[in-house]
Amino acid sequence: MTAPPVAALVAVPPGRVAAATALADAGAHVHPDWSVRCVWAGDPTLRPAASFGWTEAPVAELDLICARPDARPWLAAIAAMRADDVDRSTPIVFLVAGAVALDGPIDDLVAAPGRWTFVPRRLELEPLGATHTHPDLEATSFAGDRWDCIASFGGGDGDGDGDDAGTALGIVESALSGSMGGGDVPVGRVFDAVDAAGRADLCRAPAIGVSAWRWPDDSSTSPRLLIAPGHDAARPWLLDPDLAGPPQVSLAEPGRRELVERLAEQLAGSSEPLRLPGGVPVDETIRRTVTMRTRAEGRETVPDAPWTRPAEFRRWLDEHYWGQLWHDRPDVAAAFPHPSGIDADRFAAWAATAAVTGDAPLGIDPAGVRRGLGPVVARGHRRDGVNLVGYFRHQSGVAHIARRVADILEHQGVPFSTVAWERTLSPPIDPPPGVDQALDFEASICFVNGDQYAALRRDLPEVVASGRRAVAVSFWELATMVGGPPVDPTGIDQIWAATSFMTAPFSELSIPVHHVHVPFAAPAPSDRSRAEFAPLAEADGRFVFGVVLDHLSITARKNPLGAIEAFRRAFEPDESPMLLVKTINGHRAWSDHERLRVAAAGRDDIVIWDEVLPFADHLALIRSFDALVSLHRSEGLGLHLAEAMSMERPVIATRYSGNLDFMDDESAVLVDADLVPVSDGGWAYPASARWADPDLDQAADAMRRLAGDPAAARDLGRRAAAKIASMPDEPAFVGRLVDLLDLDR
Repeated sequence: MTAPPVAALVAVPPGRVAAATALADAGAHVHPDWSVRCVWAGDPTLRPAASFGWTEAPVAELDLICARPDARPWLAAIAAMRADDVDRSTPIVFLVAGAVALDGPIDDLVAAPGRWTFVPRRLELEPLGATHTHPDLEATSFAGDRWDCIASFGGGDGDGDGDDAGTALGIVESALSGSMGGGDVPVGRVFDAVDAAGRADLCRAPAIGVSAWRWPDDSSTSPRLLIAPGHDAARPWLLDPDLAGPPQVSLAEPGRRELVERLAEQLAGSSEPLRLPGGVPVDETIRRTVTMRTRAEGRETVPDAPWTRPAEFRRWLDEHYWGQLWHDRPDVAAAFPHPSGIDADRFAAWAATAAVTGDAPLGIDPAGVRRGLGPVVARGHRRDGVNLVGYFRHQSGVAHIARRVADILEHQGVPFSTVAWERTLSPPIDPPPGVDQALDFEASICFVNGDQYAALRRDLPEVVASGRRAVAVSFWELATMVGGPPVDPTGIDQIWAATSFMTAPFSELSIPVHHVHVPFAAPAPSDRSRAEFAPLAEADGRFVFGVVLDHLSITARKNPLGAIEAFRRAFEPDESPMLLVKTINGHRAWSDHERLRVAAAGRDDIVIWDEVLPFADHLALIRSFDALVSLHRSEGLGLHLAEAMSMERPVIATRYSGNLDFMDDESAVLVDADLVPVSDGGWAYPASARWADPDLDQAADAMRRLAGDPAAARDLGRRAAAKIASMPDEPAFVGRLVDLLDLDR
């Protein structure tokens, strides 16, 4: 029996025309007997020209604006299916451009007459994977068990009674159309409901629907349909950067990465928001404004032509938008309890500002809530000691300095009290150190980065109250503050920079800045041996290079990719040395962590390990390295480098920034660098600034020299320890502290 002809309808969201062209070409190549058509799913007045031509099937403008973003391609596809030039008595395969890519035939997907066929996100109820991998159960329950970017309909009316509202097609259409009473349920969950109602089948072919959710373990199964709705060509190491955490399916496996690279043209571009005339994006509040009014007052009360009669619609929207925003935003409702009464003028003023800036400045900041430590008590104004305020209970460089200063003051007999501040995402110390939560002295030393001065004033106003003095010990990793996060030093009387490098950027502020070296503590590593760290269990006899970093310190600044590339240049896979890249907070910066895994792929001698260790074990790990590598872009201090040097570990480091206070060519291998514009600087480091680009060939040569001459490496380690021991000691620090704070001693 001859199989019925099949039509493929490619729905094209804004920003995905190039992807649609490639997908249509792939469809025609894979299935030359199918007809392939494209339909526009964006602003109906801005449909771009395309080489393939368009199926003429506009969606009602009100339906388009009421629909969820994931539903708009489907409404466009269904409208095209109902068009006169599409034979809906035959099977139709729906594909959303930019979300799927073809690499083989997908006949398994073709639906039976009157039924849908969907692609499951998972093939079976297998375990969801290790902790912190995504997509997780929460994502499954929210998005649905069926993919929302591909499906097929078998054609026909299904019930045979000619009533489309009663067919499987009509069920989907009404569920996705906000103006018809649906519109608030994700497409995947709508598909789940159609399947549960007995109107659909599932395509369980392992090769169809490979994604961040699943990928065949069987190497003999060649993927034929890739689903990657969030793929970003700027981040090719990720299959889906929109995930909430580390992916269950990683592109660190070379075969997967090669497939994605081969199909990247079909995933090109990025989906753009639907926009009203004038460029106003249709955000969730606009969508809900239209949807809720349509449901409450009837379709006829809402202007039904946002694009073809824009002035009428914009007048209506201006009248109703802010009321909906007030309902949608608890913070706004709390700030203006009576927006049409006594608060009307204030609410109008806020709306005018928000409309201009695109901002909502009244949001509640949950990070500012103190977590169970109780209030800070101001008990006195003594002048013979200091209050120490900082992240005493957490692991970070500035927190370590806070604890170090407390130890120094205790050793030297200087009175002090401690106040733990909790505004940080750095991992906690277990067990946490005890703190006083009291201000006994007139002067406080606050261990806080410059961008958090304002938060310190809000959270701990007692510290900067009238009659008290506040000194900030702060880190800054660039040579300037210009263009970086806003720094408002109001309430701060002095800034102490721990390295000479950091004095320059802080000097741009209008308060006194002093270079105050805090003596390094003698490291106290645990007795854990190299073999007791799982990644190094089999490393006996091998020269081990180590890199350590916290992803929250901005991965690009720490530049582990540079260390990986230098190691690749230095050694072939079958040579003896190995590189261990030890990280923390990989689950928070999972995109950056996945990039490391992909960079190390195919090299068993490069290990990426993300785990929080007790601090003593962290030091023991550094001690177990034969050399520490830091090809950083910039360091405010570089504490881990000093710790390694104190334990007689040779260090390869960039010849730039704060580390030059305690290392030179006699005590470390310094790698030359050019200064280049910042890239991948995250929220903290603006592209207008500059940082180091270390010479990776020089670094590779240094790695080869150290690995080839272990005795010379050990000798370098001894010189490193001697350099650290020569730095100013605890009495010198206390003398400087007493002078700068004018303490009674």
